[in-house]
Amino acid sequence: GRNVESPGEDPLINALYGIAYVKGAQQGDEYPNVIKTIVTLKHWFAYNMENDHNGNTRFNFDAKVSAYDLAATYMSPWEKAIKESNPLG
Repeated sequence: GRNVESPGEDPLINALYGIAYVKGAQQGDEYPNVIKTIVTLKHWFAYNMENDHNGNTRFNFDAKVSAYDLAATYMSPWEKAIKESNPLG
């Protein structure tokens, strides 16, 4: 599912994980000036369902996320990861 793309619900841990993920996947340590792949963090922003126990899937579920939850839970780690890691996707 989509949950494997982020480590959980904690905004700070998600941000730090996102930064490390992007930097490791795109640059790596051995050749920091060579782009190995292009990373996008699109599934980190309020999109983490594959299937659930009620028969919902990412194809038939309409998540209604409040403005507060978007700002407090999803936006801050996504924004921090974008600003501090420079994903190219």
